Amino acid sequence: MSVGEAHAAFVKGPYGNWASSCDALARQKRLSAKDADLAHAMLQFGRLIGNTDMHSGNAGLFAKGQTLAELVSGNFTWAPVYDMLPMRWKPDPMLGQVDYEPFDVDLSFANETVRGAAADFWHAVTQGAQFSQEFRKLAAAMAAQFR
Repeated sequence: MSVGEAHAAFVKGPYGNWASSCDALARQKRLSAKDADLAHAMLQFGRLIGNTDMHSGNAGLFAKGQTLAELVSGNFTWAPVYDMLPMRWKPDPMLGQVDYEPFDVDLSFANETVRGAAADFWHAVTQGAQFSQEFRKLAAAMAAQFR
């Protein structure tokens, strides 16, 4: 189930982001503190790689249990991450053009592990032959911000 669906079913108030919903589920003992921490890390990582598409349906939770009653009781674990892409640079839907300008990363909100993972991501992109030269140049500018 998506984080947004779990939020709608078990969390009072408006949806904010993956981390705030998972924090609320952890306070209710529906999700472990470790899994809530993973939600925070994935949100931080996504921000550092330019993922502008981290809506409530782009993070998932597994329902825990064996029986139908257990499954609908609302106890979860964090599911593997999917759709974690630097969507900031997707082609313009009208023109098909991409603006390969880097953005200034805000390292203050990400812990050392997340910063390291984002730096590794950008370094790997600089080496990826499957990426255009323009995107590899962008990746090098992004990676330089993590030094």
